[in-house]
Amino acid sequence: QDNWYQFVFNNMIDDSSSMENFSNNPVRFVTFNYDRSLECYFQSALSNSYGRGIAESQKVFSKISLMHLYGSVGDLNVNDQTTLKPYQTDIDIKKLEKAASGIKIIPDDRSDDREFQLARNWFDWAEVVYILGFGFDRLNCERLGFDSVLEVKKERGRQMPEIFISTYLLTQAEKEKAGQRLFGDWFKQWKSFD
Repeated sequence: QDNWYQFVFNNMIDDSSSMENFSNNPVRFVTFNYDRSLECYFQSALSNSYGRGIAESQKVFSKISLMHLYGSVGDLNVNDQTTLKPYQTDIDIKKLEKAASGIKIIPDDRSDDREFQLARNWFDWAEVVYILGFGFDRLNCERLGFDSVLEVKKERGRQMPEIFISTYLLTQAEKEKAGQRLFGDWFKQWKSFD
């Protein structure tokens, strides 16, 4: 019943006295989704919370690191008309072609893709990691390579991140399988929450 977008947003504005301070949050988002619902929600929430225009909220939110690993159906930034795809449901062939051009297909044997390398860097940077709405697909887990990042951190004596994963409706056996897929032998390090 809870809206996790709202929960995260509320925590991010908790200490922000102004909309501009919002971008000081040390947070990074990685998503497998093509849609821009996260961007749309946060930009609208910023605009509504601070009584400012959507263009201003887009400018502030654009400073938050967000990556679509498989591309997206277009940019929401009104200042970039070359990739702009408004957050609307109306469809015509030109809009569909524009949206499809932003989707990225990665061959099964490629885990060295630039976006996945960056996701590993962001995982390495993080002190706390929250994984929400993730399906634990074998190939996606392999491409993320989080087990390798944790191994290198251990070898170098660096602090391990706190890891929290949403495992809503998974049995204990499914949780363990999911954890092993994503973290290999490190799967007991993460904490499950529902």
